[in-house]
Amino acid sequence: MNLLIHGGTIVTMREDKIIRDGATVIENGTIVDVGKSEEILQKYGSGYEKINAKGRVVVPGLVNTHQHAAMSLLRGYADDLPLQEWLEKWIWPIEGLMTAEDIYVGSLLTAVESIMGGTTTINTMYHYMPRENEAKALAEAGVRGVVGHVCFSWRKDEDRRALEDLAKNWHDKAGGLIRVSVDPHAPYTVDPEYMKELKILREELN
Repeated sequence: MNLLIHGGTIVTMREDKIIRDGATVIENGTIVDVGKSEEILQKYGSGYEKINAKGRVVVPGLVNTHQHAAMSLLRGYADDLPLQEWLEKWIWPIEGLMTAEDIYVGSLLTAVESIMGGTTTINTMYHYMPRENEAKALAEAGVRGVVGHVCFSWRKDEDRRALEDLAKNWHDKAGGLIRVSVDPHAPYTVDPEYMKELKILREELN
C-alpha cells in the first residue's frame, strides 16, 4: 500500500527540523521520503492514497515500553490498594480464572486502543497460552510487539514449556512484527538462581 500524508506539521524527532505544511511518503509500510508538501506532491503525483493532514501533527509511532496487554479487561478492578495486597488478594486470584480467550480479547482491546492513540509498538508480558494469546492479538491488529511470558520461581517447568512454545511459534513472525522476550516477574518472585537459568534459556532459544 502506497500512502502520501500531506499538509500537516511533521515532527521529525530532530530538534532543528519541524516541517510545516509537510508531507510523508510511505511505500509498502516504509517511510521513503519526507519534505514540503508542494515538492512531495509534485514528485509523487499518482499511485498513492492521499491523506490531507492540514491542521494536524504527524509524528513517528509511539512506543509503550511497559504493558500487560490482557489486563485491559481488569481496568478499574481493585484500585487504590498497596501493591502486594492488590496482587495477592485481588489480581492473582482473578487472573487464575482467566481463559485463553480472555487473554486474547483483552490484548486485542489494548491493541486497538493503542492504535487509536498513536502507539505502534508494545512491550508486553503476561501468562502465555498456546491457543489464544497476546502475540496473536497484536499480530492480527498489525501492532509491533515484544511479547514475553511472565516467569516465577515456583513454576519453572510451566515457564519453560510456555517460553519454548512462544519462541517457536511467534519469534520474528507476522512479517517481523512480533518478537519474543524472556520475562522474569520481579526480584521478589524470581530468585537469583532462576534469573541465571532464564538467561541461559534466553540464549538457548536465541
